[in-house]
Formats: sequence, C-alpha cells, structure tokens
Amino acid sequence: MNAGEVARGIGPVATSFETFTTGHYSWHRGRALYTRFLADRVTEISRGPVLDVGCGMGHFLAAMRDRKIAAVGFDISPIAVDGARRNASAEVLHHDALRPWPFEDESFDAVTMFDVLEHFSFERFILEEARRVLSHRGSLFLVTVNRNSILHTIMGEGWGAKKDPEHVTYYNREELSRAVQNAGFSVETNRTFFNLGVAGEASRVLRPLRVPGILIFARAIGDSIYLRAIKR
Repeated sequence: MNAGEVARGIGPVATSFETFTTGHYSWHRGRALYTRFLADRVTEISRGPVLDVGCGMGHFLAAMRDRKIAAVGFDISPIAVDGARRNASAEVLHHDALRPWPFEDESFDAVTMFDVLEHFSFERFILEEARRVLSHRGSLFLVTVNRNSILHTIMGEGWGAKKDPEHVTYYNREELSRAVQNAGFSVETNRTFFNLGVAGEASRVLRPLRVPGILIFARAIGDSIYLRAIKR
C-alpha cells in the first residue's frame, strides 16, 4: 500500500467475497431518472459500442439498448449478471475487473464505470485496462464517491458512503484526476454533485429527502464525482 492509498483511507483489497448487495440495486423512479441522465451524457459523446464495467442489474445497459447503442457489460456478482441479462437482453459477462479484461484492444468507443472505482484499491490496473480497450480518442465516464463531500465532513463515519463495507477507496476531485491522467487520459469534465433522486438507499432516515430527477452540482463538495476523460 503506497502513501497515496494510505492518505485516501483505503482498506484491504476485496476480491473473493460477493460484492453485491441487493438493496443497492433497487429500482425506483429516482434511480430510473438518474440512469437516464447518465445514458444521455454518454450518448451525447458516443454512438458506441460501450462497455459498462460493474454493470449491476443492467439498467444502464437497458438504457443503451433503448437508444439503439451497442453495449456490453460485466460484473463480479453472478446474481447481478443474471439480472442484467434479463433486464437488458445484452451480452453480460461474469468477470472480475482486477483480472485482464476479456476484450481486444480498441474494442469500444466508451467505457463507463458508475459507482465502481471505490470498490477497488488498485485503480491503476483498472484504468489502464479501460484505456487499452478504448478506441483512439475514446471516452471514459466515471462516477465515484467524493471524500471531500460536505456531508462526509459533517457526518463523519455516519456518512452513507462510509456505511458500505465494500467501499475501500475514497477520492477527492484532484486525486481522481491525477489517477486518470497517470493512466493515459486527458480529463475533460470533473465536478461533484448531490443526487437527491437516490436519497435513502443507504439510510432510510434520508428517504424523505428523495426528489426523483434532482441532481445538484457543486464544484467540490458534492457526495459524488462525475468525471469524463479522453484516451490520449
């Protein structure tokens, strides 16, 4: 574990246990609108094919299908893989992102990792694999939790993202940009947001705050980081 990892509060690598919690993959109007938002951001830039890493139950893949965009996904959870195949009618592989990805070089125009990178300590390997499978000037889309969230500052260990035992890495905007740039990308967009549409997924206490479709963007203090980068 290097000094940067210690500074980010990274825990031990977790590759052997089942990294899937049904509650985190619930489907409701707030998540549907958020998935639509992400799909719109990707299709503004790319016409596919798209690789969705950590695809979960396949809702983003289904959004790509509805937009007539070719998309493939993989996930470490066999439960998620089965669900994604049903929900998206897409090619979905059972695979660990920490092992070499089973795709040829330059196979995809976009790679998406939504709420995935925080589950891994060795982001360099994952980001380099993303770069390898991307075509020239292909796009990388990331969403991950923001260590500098104002709610983290206020709530400490009670912050929702800290309650997930599968989260082992927490970035701020600068750290995430640096990791992506070191892997061979140029960062195009990097900003933080609060997603009121999924409030209450980690804590029922927050559920009354849920407002489907509402994302509040902030420069640095939001709960999540949205980053888009281009392969150099």
